Amino acid sequence: MGRVLEKLGVRHEVVTRGVTRDPQEHRIAFLARVRNLSIKQLLVGREEYDTVLFLNDVYFSVESALDLLLLRTGKVEGGRGADMVCSADFYMEGGELLFYDKWVARDLHGRKFGNRPPFIQDAGSWQRYEARHPLAVTSCWGGMAAVAASVFTEHNIRFRRNFPTECAASECELLCRDMWAVNKSAIILLPTAVTAYAHDVFAAAQQKYTRPSQTLFELPPPVPRPVSVECCPLEDACELFVDFSNCVEDSVTWFYRMYGVPNSPGGLQPARLPGPRDPSTASMQDVVKGLQPAECPPLPNKKIPRRIVQTWRTNKPAEVRQHVWFLALSWVLRHPCYDYRLVTDDDIEPAIRDHELYPLWKSISVRGMKNDFGRYLYLQQVGGIYADLDTYAARSLEELIGPDDEFVVGLEAAFAQEADAIRWAYALPTSASLHCWATSPKSEVLDTVLAEVSRRLNTPAEGYKKLLAYRRGSPAFLETLFTTGPAPFTEAVLKGPASNLVRLLDIHAFSGGHSMGEEFYRLQDAKRMMNRTVYVEHRNYGSWVPKRNSPGVQSAFDMLLANVPMLSGEWFYSPGSSSTNASPMLR
Repeated sequence: MGRVLEKLGVRHEVVTRGVTRDPQEHRIAFLARVRNLSIKQLLVGREEYDTVLFLNDVYFSVESALDLLLLRTGKVEGGRGADMVCSADFYMEGGELLFYDKWVARDLHGRKFGNRPPFIQDAGSWQRYEARHPLAVTSCWGGMAAVAASVFTEHNIRFRRNFPTECAASECELLCRDMWAVNKSAIILLPTAVTAYAHDVFAAAQQKYTRPSQTLFELPPPVPRPVSVECCPLEDACELFVDFSNCVEDSVTWFYRMYGVPNSPGGLQPARLPGPRDPSTASMQDVVKGLQPAECPPLPNKKIPRRIVQTWRTNKPAEVRQHVWFLALSWVLRHPCYDYRLVTDDDIEPAIRDHELYPLWKSISVRGMKNDFGRYLYLQQVGGIYADLDTYAARSLEELIGPDDEFVVGLEAAFAQEADAIRWAYALPTSASLHCWATSPKSEVLDTVLAEVSRRLNTPAEGYKKLLAYRRGSPAFLETLFTTGPAPFTEAVLKGPASNLVRLLDIHAFSGGHSMGEEFYRLQDAKRMMNRTVYVEHRNYGSWVPKRNSPGVQSAFDMLLANVPMLSGEWFYSPGSSSTNASPMLR
Protein backbone atom coordinates (compact mmCIF):
# COMPACT_ATOMS: atom_id res chain seq x y z
CA MET A 1 0.00 0.00 0.00
CA GLY A 2 2.83 2.36 0.86
CA ARG A 3 4.41 1.83 -2.56
CA VAL A 4 1.12 2.60 -4.33
CA LEU A 5 0.66 5.81 -2.37
CA GLU A 6 4.24 6.80 -3.06
CA LYS A 7 3.74 6.34 -6.82
CA LEU A 8 0.65 8.52 -6.64
CA GLY A 9 2.59 11.22 -4.84
CA VAL A 10 0.46 10.97 -1.71
CA ARG A 11 2.26 11.70 1.53
CA HIS A 12 1.57 8.88 3.92
CA GLU A 13 2.58 6.90 6.96
CA VAL A 14 1.70 3.22 7.17
CA VAL A 15 1.94 1.73 10.68
CA THR A 16 1.63 -2.05 10.96
CA ARG A 17 3.20 -2.72 14.36
CA GLY A 18 4.08 -1.14 17.68
CA VAL A 19 0.49 -0.28 18.69
CA THR A 20 -0.72 -2.95 21.09
CA ARG A 21 -3.46 -3.20 23.66
CA ASP A 22 -2.55 -3.80 27.28
CA PRO A 23 -4.56 -6.71 28.76
CA GLN A 24 -6.06 -4.35 31.34
CA GLU A 25 -6.77 -1.55 28.87
CA HIS A 26 -10.42 -0.87 28.13
CA ARG A 27 -11.40 -1.56 24.54
CA ILE A 28 -12.60 2.01 24.01
CA ALA A 29 -9.49 3.55 25.57
CA PHE A 30 -7.39 1.52 23.12
CA LEU A 31 -9.48 2.43 20.08
CA ALA A 32 -9.41 6.12 21.07
CA ARG A 33 -5.62 5.98 21.37
CA VAL A 34 -5.29 4.38 17.93
CA ARG A 35 -7.63 6.87 16.27
CA ASN A 36 -5.74 9.80 17.80
CA LEU A 37 -2.45 8.32 16.52
CA SER A 38 -3.97 8.10 13.04
CA ILE A 39 -4.25 11.92 12.91
CA LYS A 40 -0.79 12.54 14.35
CA GLN A 41 0.24 14.76 11.40
CA LEU A 42 -2.84 16.91 11.89
CA LEU A 43 -2.18 17.29 15.61
CA VAL A 44 1.59 17.88 15.62
CA GLY A 45 2.38 18.97 12.03
CA ARG A 46 2.60 22.52 10.77
CA GLU A 47 0.34 22.24 7.73
CA GLU A 48 -3.32 23.17 7.89
CA TYR A 49 -6.01 20.74 6.86
CA ASP A 50 -9.69 21.18 6.12
CA THR A 51 -11.15 17.71 6.60
CA VAL A 52 -10.15 14.33 8.01
CA LEU A 53 -11.55 11.25 6.28
CA PHE A 54 -11.56 8.29 8.68
CA LEU A 55 -11.85 4.74 7.32
CA ASN A 56 -12.30 1.53 9.27
CA ASP A 57 -11.22 -1.80 7.80
CA VAL A 58 -14.24 -1.75 5.51
CA TYR A 59 -15.15 -2.08 1.85
CA PHE A 60 -16.22 1.27 0.40
CA SER A 61 -16.48 3.05 -2.94
CA VAL A 62 -14.45 6.01 -4.14
CA GLU A 63 -17.68 7.80 -5.09
CA SER A 64 -19.01 7.46 -1.53
CA ALA A 65 -15.80 8.82 -0.03
CA LEU A 66 -15.93 11.81 -2.39
CA ASP A 67 -19.60 12.38 -1.56
CA LEU A 68 -18.78 12.54 2.15
CA LEU A 69 -15.99 15.04 1.48
CA LEU A 70 -18.17 17.22 -0.74
CA LEU A 71 -20.98 17.27 1.80
CA ARG A 72 -18.54 18.01 4.61
CA THR A 73 -16.83 20.92 2.88
CA GLY A 74 -19.95 22.46 1.35
CA LYS A 75 -18.45 22.38 -2.15
CA VAL A 76 -21.83 21.60 -3.63
CA GLU A 77 -24.84 23.61 -4.71
CA GLY A 78 -25.88 25.91 -1.87
CA GLY A 79 -22.42 25.87 -0.33
CA ARG A 80 -23.49 24.92 3.20
CA GLY A 81 -21.23 22.24 4.62
CA ALA A 82 -21.48 19.96 7.64
CA ASP A 83 -19.22 19.39 10.62
CA MET A 84 -19.25 15.63 10.17
CA VAL A 85 -20.66 13.28 7.52
CA CYS A 86 -20.88 9.50 8.00
CA SER A 87 -21.53 6.43 5.91
CA ALA A 88 -23.92 3.60 6.81
CA ASP A 89 -22.41 0.16 7.43
CA PHE A 90 -24.14 -3.18 7.08
CA TYR A 91 -23.88 -6.87 7.91
CA MET A 92 -25.89 -9.87 6.82
CA GLU A 93 -27.74 -12.46 8.87
CA GLY A 94 -29.80 -15.26 7.35
CA GLY A 95 -29.62 -13.55 3.97
CA GLU A 96 -31.08 -10.32 5.38
CA LEU A 97 -29.17 -7.05 5.06
CA LEU A 98 -29.00 -5.37 8.49
CA PHE A 99 -27.70 -2.03 9.80
CA TYR A 100 -24.50 -2.59 11.76
CA ASP A 101 -23.35 0.33 13.89
CA LYS A 102 -26.35 0.78 16.16
CA TRP A 103 -24.13 1.31 19.21
CA VAL A 104 -22.94 4.66 17.82
CA ALA A 105 -25.79 5.83 15.60
CA ARG A 106 -28.46 8.03 17.21
CA ASP A 107 -31.21 9.84 15.33
CA LEU A 108 -31.96 13.55 15.71
CA HIS A 109 -33.97 12.80 18.88
CA GLY A 110 -31.16 10.77 20.46
CA ARG A 111 -32.83 7.37 19.82
CA LYS A 112 -30.57 4.47 18.86
CA PHE A 113 -30.85 2.95 15.41
CA GLY A 114 -32.19 -0.57 14.94
CA ASN A 115 -30.66 -3.42 12.96
CA ARG A 116 -33.77 -4.10 10.88
CA PRO A 117 -35.78 -1.63 8.79
CA PRO A 118 -36.98 0.87 9.67
CA PHE A 119 -33.54 1.54 11.18
CA ILE A 120 -34.71 4.90 12.52
CA GLN A 121 -37.65 5.54 14.85
CA ASP A 122 -38.25 9.10 13.67
CA ALA A 123 -40.63 8.90 10.68
CA GLY A 124 -39.28 12.00 8.93
CA SER A 125 -35.69 10.79 9.17
CA TRP A 126 -36.65 7.35 7.87
CA GLN A 127 -38.40 8.95 4.88
CA ARG A 128 -35.21 10.83 4.06
CA TYR A 129 -33.20 7.63 4.48
CA GLU A 130 -35.49 5.69 2.13
CA ALA A 131 -35.28 8.58 -0.39
CA ARG A 132 -31.46 8.44 -0.04
CA HIS A 133 -31.29 12.03 1.14
CA PRO A 134 -28.71 13.13 3.75
CA LEU A 135 -30.28 13.22 7.21
CA ALA A 136 -29.41 14.95 10.47
CA VAL A 137 -28.39 12.71 13.36
CA THR A 138 -27.09 13.16 16.88
CA SER A 139 -24.15 10.80 16.29
CA CYS A 140 -22.87 8.34 13.69
CA TRP A 141 -19.77 6.62 12.31
CA GLY A 142 -20.63 3.79 9.97
CA GLY A 143 -17.07 2.73 9.16
CA MET A 144 -16.27 5.90 7.21
CA ALA A 145 -16.62 9.51 8.37
CA ALA A 146 -15.48 12.92 7.18
CA VAL A 147 -14.87 15.30 10.10
CA ALA A 148 -13.94 18.98 10.08
CA ALA A 149 -10.25 19.27 11.02
CA SER A 150 -11.10 22.29 13.21
CA VAL A 151 -12.79 19.91 15.65
CA PHE A 152 -9.31 18.64 16.57
CA THR A 153 -7.15 21.72 15.92
CA GLU A 154 -9.28 24.64 17.13
CA HIS A 155 -11.41 22.94 19.77
CA ASN A 156 -8.77 20.39 20.79
CA ILE A 157 -11.30 17.58 20.95
CA ARG A 158 -9.88 14.06 20.93
CA PHE A 159 -11.18 10.53 20.69
CA ARG A 160 -11.46 9.26 24.25
CA ARG A 161 -13.00 6.87 26.69
CA ASN A 162 -15.70 8.17 29.01
CA PHE A 163 -14.90 9.81 32.33
CA PRO A 164 -16.52 8.32 35.48
CA THR A 165 -20.31 8.87 35.60
CA GLU A 166 -20.34 9.92 31.93
CA CYS A 167 -22.02 7.50 29.56
CA ALA A 168 -19.62 4.64 28.74
CA ALA A 169 -20.27 5.06 25.05
CA SER A 170 -17.92 4.37 22.14
CA GLU A 171 -15.10 6.76 21.32
CA CYS A 172 -16.98 7.75 18.15
CA GLU A 173 -20.20 8.67 19.95
CA LEU A 174 -18.25 10.60 22.59
CA LEU A 175 -16.59 12.55 19.77
CA CYS A 176 -20.05 13.55 18.53
CA ARG A 177 -21.19 14.48 22.04
CA ASP A 178 -18.15 16.72 22.48
CA MET A 179 -18.83 18.28 19.08
CA TRP A 180 -22.36 19.18 20.13
CA ALA A 181 -20.92 20.74 23.30
CA VAL A 182 -18.79 23.17 21.21
CA ASN A 183 -21.60 23.89 18.71
CA LYS A 184 -20.17 21.69 15.96
CA SER A 185 -23.52 19.95 15.66
CA ALA A 186 -24.13 19.63 11.91
CA ILE A 187 -23.69 15.84 11.92
CA ILE A 188 -25.07 14.10 8.83
CA LEU A 189 -25.58 10.50 7.73
CA LEU A 190 -25.52 9.82 3.97
CA PRO A 191 -27.56 6.67 3.16
CA THR A 192 -25.94 6.13 -0.26
CA ALA A 193 -22.45 5.95 1.25
CA VAL A 194 -22.41 2.30 2.28
CA THR A 195 -19.65 0.23 3.85
CA ALA A 196 -19.31 -3.34 5.08
CA TYR A 197 -16.71 -5.68 6.56
CA ALA A 198 -17.31 -8.35 3.91
CA HIS A 199 -17.34 -7.85 0.14
CA ASP A 200 -20.59 -9.75 -0.53
CA VAL A 201 -22.37 -7.65 2.08
CA PHE A 202 -20.93 -4.46 0.60
CA ALA A 203 -22.10 -5.45 -2.88
CA ALA A 204 -25.62 -6.18 -1.61
CA ALA A 205 -25.81 -2.90 0.32
CA GLN A 206 -24.50 -0.90 -2.61
CA GLN A 207 -27.08 -2.46 -4.91
CA LYS A 208 -29.94 -1.75 -2.49
CA TYR A 209 -28.92 1.85 -1.74
CA THR A 210 -27.76 2.73 -5.25
CA ARG A 211 -26.27 6.17 -5.62
CA PRO A 212 -28.75 8.21 -7.73
CA SER A 213 -27.61 9.39 -11.14
CA GLN A 214 -28.11 12.98 -10.02
CA THR A 215 -26.60 13.14 -6.56
CA LEU A 216 -28.96 14.66 -4.00
CA PHE A 217 -26.79 16.87 -1.81
CA GLU A 218 -29.41 19.07 -0.21
CA LEU A 219 -28.55 19.13 3.49
CA PRO A 220 -31.33 18.94 6.06
CA PRO A 221 -31.98 22.09 8.13
CA PRO A 222 -30.15 22.45 11.48
CA VAL A 223 -31.76 20.58 14.37
CA PRO A 224 -31.82 21.44 18.09
CA ARG A 225 -29.93 19.37 20.63
CA PRO A 226 -31.99 16.35 21.71
CA VAL A 227 -33.47 16.44 25.21
CA SER A 228 -31.76 13.14 26.01
CA VAL A 229 -29.72 10.44 24.31
CA GLU A 230 -30.01 6.70 24.82
CA CYS A 231 -26.91 5.49 26.64
CA CYS A 232 -25.98 1.84 26.12
CA PRO A 233 -22.88 1.54 28.32
CA LEU A 234 -19.86 -0.72 27.98
CA GLU A 235 -18.34 -0.11 31.39
CA ASP A 236 -15.68 -2.71 32.15
CA ALA A 237 -12.52 -3.75 30.36
CA CYS A 238 -13.65 -7.39 30.47
CA GLU A 239 -16.96 -6.71 28.69
CA LEU A 240 -17.18 -7.81 25.07
CA PHE A 241 -20.85 -7.10 24.46
CA VAL A 242 -23.21 -4.16 24.78
CA ASP A 243 -26.43 -5.08 26.56
CA PHE A 244 -28.95 -3.16 24.46
CA SER A 245 -31.76 -4.18 26.82
CA ASN A 246 -30.19 -2.02 29.56
CA CYS A 247 -29.94 1.30 27.72
CA VAL A 248 -30.91 4.35 29.78
CA GLU A 249 -31.76 7.99 29.12
CA ASP A 250 -28.90 10.47 29.47
CA SER A 251 -29.54 14.21 29.20
CA VAL A 252 -25.83 14.61 28.22
CA THR A 253 -25.66 18.35 28.89
CA TRP A 254 -25.50 17.76 32.64
CA PHE A 255 -21.95 16.41 32.33
CA TYR A 256 -20.67 19.47 30.46
CA ARG A 257 -22.45 21.80 32.88
CA MET A 258 -20.83 20.00 35.77
CA TYR A 259 -17.34 19.33 34.46
CA GLY A 260 -16.85 21.29 31.22
CA VAL A 261 -15.87 20.00 27.76
CA PRO A 262 -12.90 17.59 27.80
CA ASN A 263 -10.07 18.87 25.63
CA SER A 264 -6.42 18.20 24.95
CA PRO A 265 -3.65 20.61 26.02
CA GLY A 266 -2.27 20.00 22.53
CA GLY A 267 -0.72 17.46 20.20
CA LEU A 268 -1.17 13.83 21.14
CA GLN A 269 -1.90 14.56 24.78
CA PRO A 270 -5.23 12.99 25.82
CA ALA A 271 -8.33 15.03 26.60
CA ARG A 272 -8.69 16.32 30.15
CA LEU A 273 -11.49 17.91 32.10
CA PRO A 274 -10.96 21.68 32.31
CA GLY A 275 -12.59 22.30 35.70
CA PRO A 276 -11.57 21.56 39.28
CA ARG A 277 -14.25 18.92 39.89
CA ASP A 278 -13.29 15.26 39.69
CA PRO A 279 -16.12 12.85 38.74
CA SER A 280 -14.18 9.87 40.13
CA THR A 281 -14.40 11.23 43.69
CA ALA A 282 -17.50 13.47 43.60
CA SER A 283 -20.28 12.60 46.04
CA MET A 284 -23.93 12.77 45.10
CA GLN A 285 -24.25 16.00 47.06
CA ASP A 286 -21.39 17.46 45.00
CA VAL A 287 -23.29 16.59 41.83
CA VAL A 288 -26.56 18.01 43.15
CA LYS A 289 -24.86 21.24 44.20
CA GLY A 290 -23.14 21.57 40.84
CA LEU A 291 -26.37 21.11 38.88
CA GLN A 292 -28.79 23.14 40.99
CA PRO A 293 -29.69 26.63 39.73
CA ALA A 294 -28.13 29.61 41.50
CA GLU A 295 -31.58 30.73 42.65
CA CYS A 296 -34.82 28.82 43.10
CA PRO A 297 -38.19 30.59 42.88
CA PRO A 298 -40.19 30.89 46.10
CA LEU A 299 -42.83 28.17 46.32
CA PRO A 300 -45.74 27.65 48.73
CA ASN A 301 -45.22 25.10 51.49
CA LYS A 302 -46.54 21.57 51.21
CA LYS A 303 -47.22 19.00 53.89
CA ILE A 304 -44.94 16.67 51.94
CA PRO A 305 -41.58 18.46 51.78
CA ARG A 306 -39.79 19.00 48.47
CA ARG A 307 -37.25 16.32 49.22
CA ILE A 308 -36.22 13.18 47.33
CA VAL A 309 -34.72 10.28 49.26
CA GLN A 310 -33.00 7.29 47.71
CA THR A 311 -31.00 4.68 49.58
CA TRP A 312 -27.94 2.71 48.54
CA ARG A 313 -24.69 1.23 49.79
CA THR A 314 -22.67 4.24 48.61
CA ASN A 315 -23.27 7.91 47.86
CA LYS A 316 -20.45 8.07 45.30
CA PRO A 317 -21.92 8.09 41.76
CA ALA A 318 -18.71 6.67 40.27
CA GLU A 319 -19.29 3.49 42.32
CA VAL A 320 -22.76 2.88 40.91
CA ARG A 321 -23.40 0.94 37.70
CA GLN A 322 -24.38 3.27 34.87
CA HIS A 323 -27.80 1.81 34.13
CA VAL A 324 -28.66 2.73 37.73
CA TRP A 325 -26.69 5.98 37.94
CA PHE A 326 -28.60 7.64 35.11
CA LEU A 327 -31.90 6.65 36.73
CA ALA A 328 -30.86 8.37 39.97
CA LEU A 329 -29.67 11.39 38.01
CA SER A 330 -33.13 11.71 36.43
CA TRP A 331 -34.56 12.58 39.87
CA VAL A 332 -32.03 15.38 40.33
CA LEU A 333 -32.59 16.83 36.86
CA ARG A 334 -36.41 16.64 37.01
CA HIS A 335 -36.46 18.35 40.42
CA PRO A 336 -33.72 21.02 40.27
CA CYS A 337 -34.83 22.89 43.40
CA TYR A 338 -35.53 19.88 45.62
CA ASP A 339 -33.44 18.64 48.51
CA TYR A 340 -32.00 15.44 47.06
CA ARG A 341 -30.47 12.81 49.37
CA LEU A 342 -28.77 9.54 48.43
CA VAL A 343 -28.47 8.02 51.87
CA THR A 344 -26.56 5.02 53.17
CA ASP A 345 -26.87 3.13 56.45
CA ASP A 346 -24.35 5.59 57.87
CA ASP A 347 -26.79 8.42 57.11
CA ILE A 348 -29.87 6.56 58.29
CA GLU A 349 -28.53 5.39 61.64
CA PRO A 350 -28.01 8.80 63.34
CA ALA A 351 -31.40 10.00 62.05
CA ILE A 352 -33.29 7.08 63.63
CA ARG A 353 -31.12 6.33 66.69
CA ASP A 354 -33.62 7.89 69.10
CA HIS A 355 -36.58 6.03 67.65
CA GLU A 356 -37.99 3.25 69.82
CA LEU A 357 -37.70 0.83 66.89
CA TYR A 358 -34.00 1.52 66.34
CA PRO A 359 -32.87 -1.65 68.22
CA LEU A 360 -35.15 -3.76 66.02
CA TRP A 361 -33.69 -2.21 62.84
CA LYS A 362 -30.18 -2.76 64.18
CA SER A 363 -30.89 -6.44 64.80
CA ILE A 364 -32.05 -7.26 61.24
CA SER A 365 -29.50 -9.36 59.37
CA VAL A 366 -31.26 -9.77 56.01
CA ARG A 367 -30.12 -6.94 53.72
CA GLY A 368 -33.40 -6.36 51.89
CA MET A 369 -35.45 -6.40 55.08
CA LYS A 370 -33.12 -3.98 56.82
CA ASN A 371 -33.30 -1.63 53.83
CA ASP A 372 -37.11 -1.63 53.87
CA PHE A 373 -37.38 -1.01 57.59
CA GLY A 374 -34.64 1.62 57.57
CA ARG A 375 -36.26 3.71 54.86
CA TYR A 376 -39.64 3.61 56.64
CA LEU A 377 -37.97 4.91 59.81
CA TYR A 378 -35.92 7.54 57.96
CA LEU A 379 -38.83 8.92 55.94
CA GLN A 380 -40.94 9.00 59.08
CA GLN A 381 -38.42 11.46 60.48
CA VAL A 382 -37.71 13.69 57.45
CA GLY A 383 -40.62 13.22 55.03
CA GLY A 384 -40.40 13.59 51.25
CA ILE A 385 -40.54 11.44 48.14
CA TYR A 386 -38.99 8.01 48.39
CA ALA A 387 -37.83 6.32 45.15
CA ASP A 388 -35.95 3.08 44.64
CA LEU A 389 -32.66 3.51 42.82
CA ASP A 390 -34.01 1.51 39.87
CA THR A 391 -36.76 4.05 39.13
CA TYR A 392 -36.73 6.69 36.41
CA ALA A 393 -38.34 10.10 36.91
CA ALA A 394 -40.21 10.56 33.63
CA ARG A 395 -41.87 13.77 34.87
CA SER A 396 -41.53 16.15 37.77
CA LEU A 397 -43.78 15.35 40.74
CA GLU A 398 -44.13 19.03 41.63
CA GLU A 399 -47.57 19.42 40.05
CA LEU A 400 -48.72 15.93 41.02
CA ILE A 401 -48.30 16.32 44.78
CA GLY A 402 -50.73 18.88 46.19
CA PRO A 403 -50.15 21.19 49.16
CA ASP A 404 -52.49 19.21 51.43
CA ASP A 405 -51.44 15.69 50.43
CA GLU A 406 -50.12 13.70 53.40
CA PHE A 407 -49.30 10.39 51.74
CA VAL A 408 -49.22 9.67 48.00
CA VAL A 409 -48.68 6.21 46.58
CA GLY A 410 -49.25 4.45 43.29
CA LEU A 411 -50.06 0.87 42.41
CA GLU A 412 -47.37 -1.49 41.27
CA ALA A 413 -50.03 -3.94 40.17
CA ALA A 414 -53.76 -4.58 40.39
CA PHE A 415 -54.21 -7.98 38.80
CA ALA A 416 -57.72 -8.89 37.80
CA GLN A 417 -56.91 -12.57 38.53
CA GLU A 418 -54.99 -13.77 41.61
CA ALA A 419 -53.37 -16.58 39.59
CA ASP A 420 -51.67 -13.97 37.40
CA ALA A 421 -50.30 -12.18 40.47
CA ILE A 422 -48.71 -15.42 41.68
CA ARG A 423 -47.28 -16.19 38.25
CA TRP A 424 -45.70 -12.72 38.07
CA ALA A 425 -44.24 -13.00 41.60
CA TYR A 426 -46.43 -10.42 43.34
CA ALA A 427 -47.19 -10.99 47.01
CA LEU A 428 -50.74 -9.65 46.58
CA PRO A 429 -53.03 -9.21 43.56
CA THR A 430 -53.22 -5.50 44.38
CA SER A 431 -49.84 -4.17 45.39
CA ALA A 432 -48.94 -0.60 46.38
CA SER A 433 -45.86 0.97 44.80
CA LEU A 434 -43.24 0.24 47.45
CA HIS A 435 -40.65 1.48 44.95
CA CYS A 436 -42.04 5.05 45.02
CA TRP A 437 -44.22 6.93 47.49
CA ALA A 438 -44.37 10.31 49.20
CA THR A 439 -45.06 11.16 52.82
CA SER A 440 -45.24 14.00 55.26
CA PRO A 441 -42.97 13.79 58.36
CA LYS A 442 -44.47 11.96 61.36
CA SER A 443 -47.05 10.39 59.08
CA GLU A 444 -49.86 8.38 60.61
CA VAL A 445 -49.75 6.16 57.52
CA LEU A 446 -46.08 5.31 58.12
CA ASP A 447 -46.88 4.73 61.79
CA THR A 448 -49.25 2.02 60.60
CA VAL A 449 -46.63 0.57 58.24
CA LEU A 450 -44.01 0.50 61.01
CA ALA A 451 -46.42 -1.16 63.42
CA GLU A 452 -47.35 -3.87 60.91
CA VAL A 453 -43.76 -4.55 59.84
CA SER A 454 -42.60 -4.65 63.48
CA ARG A 455 -45.30 -7.15 64.29
CA ARG A 456 -44.20 -9.42 61.44
CA LEU A 457 -40.53 -9.12 62.38
CA ASN A 458 -41.36 -10.09 65.96
CA THR A 459 -43.56 -13.04 64.94
CA PRO A 460 -41.54 -14.80 62.22
CA ALA A 461 -43.47 -18.06 62.60
CA GLU A 462 -46.51 -16.36 61.12
CA GLY A 463 -44.46 -15.37 58.07
CA TYR A 464 -43.07 -18.87 57.63
CA LYS A 465 -46.61 -20.24 57.53
CA LYS A 466 -47.38 -17.86 54.67
CA LEU A 467 -44.27 -19.00 52.83
CA LEU A 468 -45.35 -22.62 53.16
CA ALA A 469 -48.86 -21.78 52.01
CA TYR A 470 -47.45 -19.96 48.97
CA ARG A 471 -45.74 -23.22 47.92
CA ARG A 472 -43.55 -21.81 45.19
CA GLY A 473 -40.48 -19.61 44.85
CA SER A 474 -37.35 -19.04 46.91
CA PRO A 475 -37.95 -18.78 50.70
CA ALA A 476 -35.19 -16.16 50.99
CA PHE A 477 -37.00 -14.06 48.37
CA LEU A 478 -40.45 -14.55 49.85
CA GLU A 479 -39.39 -13.82 53.44
CA THR A 480 -38.61 -10.20 52.53
CA LEU A 481 -41.71 -9.95 50.36
CA PHE A 482 -44.02 -10.93 53.22
CA THR A 483 -42.16 -9.51 56.24
CA THR A 484 -41.03 -5.98 55.37
CA GLY A 485 -41.79 -5.55 51.68
CA PRO A 486 -44.86 -5.18 49.46
CA ALA A 487 -47.21 -7.37 51.49
CA PRO A 488 -47.16 -5.48 54.84
CA PHE A 489 -46.70 -2.11 53.10
CA THR A 490 -49.79 -2.66 50.95
CA GLU A 491 -51.87 -3.99 53.81
CA ALA A 492 -51.01 -1.05 56.06
CA VAL A 493 -51.28 1.69 53.43
CA LEU A 494 -54.44 0.56 51.65
CA LYS A 495 -56.33 -1.18 54.48
CA GLY A 496 -54.89 0.28 57.69
CA PRO A 497 -56.58 2.73 60.08
CA ALA A 498 -54.95 5.74 58.36
CA SER A 499 -55.84 4.69 54.79
CA ASN A 500 -58.23 7.66 54.56
CA LEU A 501 -55.13 9.89 54.48
CA VAL A 502 -53.72 8.07 51.44
CA ARG A 503 -54.02 9.47 47.93
CA LEU A 504 -53.92 6.44 45.63
CA LEU A 505 -52.84 6.85 42.01
CA ASP A 506 -53.52 4.60 39.02
CA ILE A 507 -50.97 2.00 37.95
CA HIS A 508 -49.24 4.03 35.22
CA ALA A 509 -48.44 6.98 37.50
CA PHE A 510 -45.61 5.30 39.44
CA SER A 511 -45.32 2.02 37.50
CA GLY A 512 -45.10 3.08 33.88
CA GLY A 513 -42.86 1.54 31.28
CA HIS A 514 -43.11 -2.05 32.53
CA SER A 515 -40.47 -4.22 30.87
CA MET A 516 -43.16 -6.60 29.56
CA GLY A 517 -45.34 -3.78 28.24
CA GLU A 518 -48.94 -4.58 27.35
CA GLU A 519 -48.41 -8.24 28.24
CA PHE A 520 -48.39 -6.98 31.84
CA TYR A 521 -50.89 -4.13 31.63
CA ARG A 522 -53.63 -6.14 29.92
CA LEU A 523 -53.81 -8.35 33.05
CA GLN A 524 -54.59 -5.38 35.32
CA ASP A 525 -57.94 -4.20 36.62
CA ALA A 526 -59.29 -1.73 34.04
CA LYS A 527 -60.57 0.56 36.81
CA ARG A 528 -56.94 1.09 37.89
CA MET A 529 -55.83 1.95 34.37
CA MET A 530 -57.97 5.01 33.68
CA ASN A 531 -55.15 7.57 33.79
CA ARG A 532 -52.10 6.55 31.74
CA THR A 533 -49.90 9.54 32.53
CA VAL A 534 -46.49 8.21 33.59
CA TYR A 535 -44.48 10.04 36.27
CA VAL A 536 -42.21 7.18 37.32
CA GLU A 537 -40.94 4.10 35.51
CA HIS A 538 -39.80 1.11 37.56
CA ARG A 539 -37.02 -1.01 36.03
CA ASN A 540 -37.29 -3.63 38.79
CA TYR A 541 -33.65 -4.72 38.87
CA GLY A 542 -34.21 -6.67 42.08
CA SER A 543 -30.94 -5.67 43.77
CA TRP A 544 -32.28 -6.86 47.13
CA VAL A 545 -32.92 -10.41 45.89
CA PRO A 546 -30.45 -12.86 47.49
CA LYS A 547 -27.72 -13.66 44.98
CA ARG A 548 -27.39 -17.34 45.83
CA ASN A 549 -28.89 -19.46 43.07
CA SER A 550 -30.68 -22.64 44.12
CA PRO A 551 -30.85 -25.28 41.37
CA GLY A 552 -34.32 -26.68 40.92
CA VAL A 553 -35.95 -23.86 42.92
CA GLN A 554 -38.01 -21.10 41.37
CA SER A 555 -39.18 -21.34 37.79
CA ALA A 556 -42.28 -19.44 38.88
CA PHE A 557 -40.61 -16.07 38.97
CA ASP A 558 -39.35 -15.86 35.41
CA MET A 559 -41.02 -12.47 34.94
CA LEU A 560 -38.95 -10.82 37.67
CA LEU A 561 -35.83 -8.97 36.54
CA ALA A 562 -33.38 -9.89 39.27
CA ASN A 563 -29.66 -10.25 39.79
CA VAL A 564 -28.77 -7.21 37.68
CA PRO A 565 -25.47 -5.78 38.99
CA MET A 566 -25.87 -2.28 40.38
CA LEU A 567 -22.51 -1.57 42.01
CA SER A 568 -19.19 -1.14 40.22
CA GLY A 569 -17.25 -4.42 40.23
CA GLU A 570 -20.36 -6.45 41.09
CA TRP A 571 -21.20 -9.41 38.87
CA PHE A 572 -23.84 -12.08 39.23
CA TYR A 573 -26.16 -13.98 36.96
CA SER A 574 -29.21 -16.14 37.45
CA PRO A 575 -29.19 -19.65 35.97
CA GLY A 576 -32.26 -18.84 33.91
CA SER A 577 -30.90 -15.63 32.41
CA SER A 578 -31.14 -15.49 28.65
CA SER A 579 -28.18 -14.66 26.48
CA THR A 580 -30.52 -12.95 24.03
CA ASN A 581 -30.46 -9.81 26.18
CA ALA A 582 -26.76 -9.35 25.48
CA SER A 583 -26.52 -8.44 21.82
CA PRO A 584 -23.13 -8.41 20.11
CA MET A 585 -21.36 -5.09 20.19
CA LEU A 586 -22.00 -3.77 16.69
CA ARG A 587 -19.19 -1.46 15.57
